[in-house]
Amino acid sequence: MHYVLKLPFYVLSILPLRYLSQNTLSIDLFSQPVHTRVLHPTGKGEGEAYGRLPVDVEALAAEGLEARFVVIDLKGKQYKVTKDDVIVSDKIEGLEPGYIFECAEVHLVGTPEYTIVGRPYVQNARVRLQVEEQAKDAKIIVFKKKRRKNYRRKQGFRREVTILRVLEIEE
Repeated sequence: MHYVLKLPFYVLSILPLRYLSQNTLSIDLFSQPVHTRVLHPTGKGEGEAYGRLPVDVEALAAEGLEARFVVIDLKGKQYKVTKDDVIVSDKIEGLEPGYIFECAEVHLVGTPEYTIVGRPYVQNARVRLQVEEQAKDAKIIVFKKKRRKNYRRKQGFRREVTILRVLEIEE
């Protein structure tokens, strides 16, 4: 008899070795989809645990807004953005103001109807960004003092940042 066991990776560290070494047990780690699509409940129906606030998508579209957000990864940090948002990120080298590029590292796509969670990224989801400015952030004062020792050091620090605007979200 042959069994296929579908388990997440972290469960494998809990299993005793005798389960992993038997010939009758194989572990299927690669059959999961690359992302998960979660449908949201639409209202207070029978058997639903909670109700949702309705989102008027037509009213948002009339104002030029979009009822969609994404979580992207830039320089090791995650940002939750929508269309026309401005992001202040760590400096990205080699980009001039006005340059347009795509970010394919999208972790999550959310709309009022559904949410797509990537594992780790959502396939075919892209965000177009435009570089607005390469600048320095506001100054941070670093002050060190040791009491009764006449030790005082004052130093300023300004990190270099890239200011980006979200032009388009493609799913």
